[in-house]
Amino acid sequence: MDVLPDKTLKQIQKLSREGDALAETQEFPDALKKYWAAWDLLPEPQIEHEAATWLLTAIGDSNFRSGEIVEARDHLSNAMHCPGAIGNPFIHLRLGQCQLDLGDEKRAVDELTRAYMAEGEKIFEGENPKYLTFLKTKIDQPSAVTKAAQAPAAKAVTKAGGMNLIANIFQTTLGRKYIMGATGFALVGFIIGHLVGNLQFFLGPEWINSYGEFLKSWPKALWGARISLLACIALHIWAAFALAAENRKARPVGYVNKRATAASYASQTMIMSGLIVFAFIVYHLWHFTFMFKWVNAAGIDFHMLVDDRGRHDIYRMLIIGFQQPIVSIWYVVAISLLCWHLSHGLSAMFQSLGLKTPAWSGLLDNLAKYGACSIAVGYISIPVSVLTGLKTFIEKGAL
Repeated sequence: MDVLPDKTLKQIQKLSREGDALAETQEFPDALKKYWAAWDLLPEPQIEHEAATWLLTAIGDSNFRSGEIVEARDHLSNAMHCPGAIGNPFIHLRLGQCQLDLGDEKRAVDELTRAYMAEGEKIFEGENPKYLTFLKTKIDQPSAVTKAAQAPAAKAVTKAGGMNLIANIFQTTLGRKYIMGATGFALVGFIIGHLVGNLQFFLGPEWINSYGEFLKSWPKALWGARISLLACIALHIWAAFALAAENRKARPVGYVNKRATAASYASQTMIMSGLIVFAFIVYHLWHFTFMFKWVNAAGIDFHMLVDDRGRHDIYRMLIIGFQQPIVSIWYVVAISLLCWHLSHGLSAMFQSLGLKTPAWSGLLDNLAKYGACSIAVGYISIPVSVLTGLKTFIEKGAL
């Protein structure tokens, strides 16, 4: 196996990453241009280089996902002649899928069995179930697989044959994606509902204070909602880390098939922006929910703020809280990151819940983008109006 010069290798890796990003958004023609440009940088004979393995795999995978099955089979077959390809479960999986789609069941069984023996049913997660179903029916027939592969493969299939998706939702990739989508849906619903409540600030103290009093009149429901919210956040974070870890190790080639829906810079920084947003949520709870005096930077006990009707004066609390520059700046930065996170997260949520089809993809991506920006503007408007002294909607004498 020939070693590439560092400069050439870095150029190939750069083009490959760009191709991966385009493939993640299903822009396969443009992704293929990047991969082929990287291929052209390989010295002849190209197949002697390790980079040829993952480039041809990425090309074949893009062909497969875009419906170009013959091309996918040819490029994946060529990849098998490159270093380290034989025994790579992902390459065997894709090649077997191509063979089955093209009607060559004998070769399909051989390739799919190799993939199955390496990683079991896990390698089929997120794929069309027809491939695993087909393999199971063939493995049960002694003539379908080699004698060496038949016994361990059949035993493994029998043992795992009764897998229940609900019971194993936390162990499967598909289940974790559903967790991400469902908890994301719940969190977006809360974010929008919370925003609607907060914007009553601009209607004056009577509105926002009455709203707060109404929520407090249902303590069990309120705490139930809070606990559910925290559970959703915890599950969302866990699923994100679990899927990220799988993405790093599930494909032993350079190309990672995430099937994501928005390969913008936002999609590449989801974990980091998510953690910062989580830190903001914790601070927000300390600040305005539990009202810890030591975090509000004003030196005032918010519990003591009461309006002339004996209700907690949320209106004054918001004004006092956001008159602290460091607090308002932190809120603006955090909400901006929330918008950044949602711009990709909403689109990914539609994908995870099975709502995103080619016909609706553009509309849903724009809905995610502009919806996230609208949410950010709504939240940011409150601290900005207080900090800048724009009191058009703030009653005089409120303090």
